[in-house]
Amino acid sequence: MKLAWSINNGHDKFALFMRSKYFNNSGEQVQSYRASTIWAGIKNVMDEVNCRSQWVIGNGEIVDIWRHNWLATQFLKERLQLSRTTLHGLGAKVQCLIGDGCILIPPDLAELIHSAGMSTDNVLKGDDCEADYLVWCMVSFL
Repeated sequence: MKLAWSINNGHDKFALFMRSKYFNNSGEQVQSYRASTIWAGIKNVMDEVNCRSQWVIGNGEIVDIWRHNWLATQFLKERLQLSRTTLHGLGAKVQCLIGDGCILIPPDLAELIHSAGMSTDNVLKGDDCEADYLVWCMVSFL
């Protein structure tokens, strides 16, 4: 699990190499890949690592509204059962929701989040001057 966390969150050459090899530009796992002895084990725990991680929103430049776990429950795309095809071309970042140091959710998005059974109450907001970063949550949101 530590290696999977490092790949998700690391900035070293190995983490960058693994992300470029096994994830697309949107951060989703690629469907086909060249077999690797270590990837099979990492892939098996990646879902658990993702559901135990949450983004702390800083300037919002990194976190994708649809594909990243910033609502502290699930990825919005999973909760709404949105396919890769549906999300193709949608890459809005949380940055577009930040105003005056707060995350301001437009009514339509708030309604969509609520209709999916999710809440914005658990969003973690950091300093606007800092980059977004992942934290490990002791409780799984599965």
